[in-house]
Amino acid sequence: MSAASDIVTNFLLNAPPGEFHDVVTDVRNLLGDDATLNEVAPYTFHEYNTEQMLVVENEGHKVLVSKAGEVGNSEYLDPVGKSVFSYDHFKGEVTGSRPEQGELDGEIEPWRSAIEAKAMDYAANHYDLGAGAVYSKREDNGNFNVTFAVSSALFNPNNYYNGRWRSEWSIVFTPGGAADVTGHIRVNVHYYEDGNVQLNTNTVKRAACRAGNPESLAAEALKAISNLEQEFHAALETSYDAMNETSFKALRRALPMTHTKIQWQKISQYKLGQDLGK
Repeated sequence: MSAASDIVTNFLLNAPPGEFHDVVTDVRNLLGDDATLNEVAPYTFHEYNTEQMLVVENEGHKVLVSKAGEVGNSEYLDPVGKSVFSYDHFKGEVTGSRPEQGELDGEIEPWRSAIEAKAMDYAANHYDLGAGAVYSKREDNGNFNVTFAVSSALFNPNNYYNGRWRSEWSIVFTPGGAADVTGHIRVNVHYYEDGNVQLNTNTVKRAACRAGNPESLAAEALKAISNLEQEFHAALETSYDAMNETSFKALRRALPMTHTKIQWQKISQYKLGQDLGK
């Protein structure tokens, strides 16, 4: 891949939520031809969409286009519908679906289903603009891994802001033993009215619980996830308050170096005013 291709790829993959196609158009105009764009498009479109965990509709309900759910070439698991859907990354649409054929591990399924029942209620109550999905896989050491992924976005270009919440919670356990809960929370907000400001967070949270049985693990894991996400929201609010009182104030000088306000009606008495009058 050439240096130009690397630069174009970097531009596209860092496009703010809801603005990917705008960036594609801008890059095309900058390049003046489509050769480089066509070279990087297959990778970047797929990478961006799965990394952003796009919310799409399959068979009447919301599903995620995510790396955790990818089971084949542009095929993604729909755990709720027990099916696999195909997604066209260029057209931005679901192009078909089929019944799942062993993509869900039968031994893990009772645990995954129990967590899914709690997780879908949680996602519906807290992320009504988005969607959640619960996947499962077996680790190399034989441990069970159930992943609860959530993606929720709000696009408001008329008021110059867009944003997306993404979280992935992995619950790794052996039946009857301990369960480690690890969450990866990412928030990206872009505000661009008369400026260009972005919020990017990338936070890891952890908790532990017991995998006594599917129902008890589901209840404990979702309680831990809820507590950790509330903790994250509270920390974000505290950060905003601190920025208002410190960072933003530091961008401007409240008073001149004399620490006294300028009496504008007496400006001619100041040396600056005398100089301006000359």
